[in-house]
Amino acid sequence: MKSTTVPKIMLALLLLSLLAYAVNIQSVKCFKAGDVNKDGVVDVFDFVMVAFDFGSTVPPGNPVADINGDGLIDVLDLAIVAADFS
Repeated sequence: MKSTTVPKIMLALLLLSLLAYAVNIQSVKCFKAGDVNKDGVVDVFDFVMVAFDFGSTVPPGNPVADINGDGLIDVLDLAIVAADFS
């Protein structure tokens, strides 16, 4: 293998890595706060996830259900799901 071949291969790999990174950046999904299960839709399943641990503190309650991050899974978290409900 020629000594100039190795840098070309490394450059090609670098360019492929950058391209893969750029594609991943463009495919990042943004979820609404009420989309607890991150399926792209705020629906009854998100309500169920919050309701399952309703009244719990975090921990032991599911931290995902504590949407507003106040350490308590309560009506404020359900309100966020309701506001984003589709």
